[in-house]
Amino acid sequence: MLVRIDGVLDVAYEAVSEEIDDAVAEVVEADRDFVLIDLGEVTRLGTAGIAMLLRVREALGEIGVGFGVIAPLDAPAAGELNRGGFTAAVGLVPTLTQAVVTLSTDTA
Repeated sequence: MLVRIDGVLDVAYEAVSEEIDDAVAEVVEADRDFVLIDLGEVTRLGTAGIAMLLRVREALGEIGVGFGVIAPLDAPAAGELNRGGFTAAVGLVPTLTQAVVTLSTDTA
């Protein structure tokens, strides 16, 4: 399951949070292996957005569903995750192909 997010992901992320919650519910219902969040078009990623990503990763991990975040290395979201030391914690990779390969290997 791929969820694409654009704009600002910070305190006012209620609509995004609902979209991710819907994706998680769909993944569980469809018995899928992983959720990918594409942050390539996110212009600002704040602490509330990072906290949400960490919560989603933890919740999915508890039910055995993989999680990854996609953002090109020069994207603002990748920079914020890197500066905060969260790249490994959220499973950041620069491309969709790399994310699918990584998560397919992890869940195999």
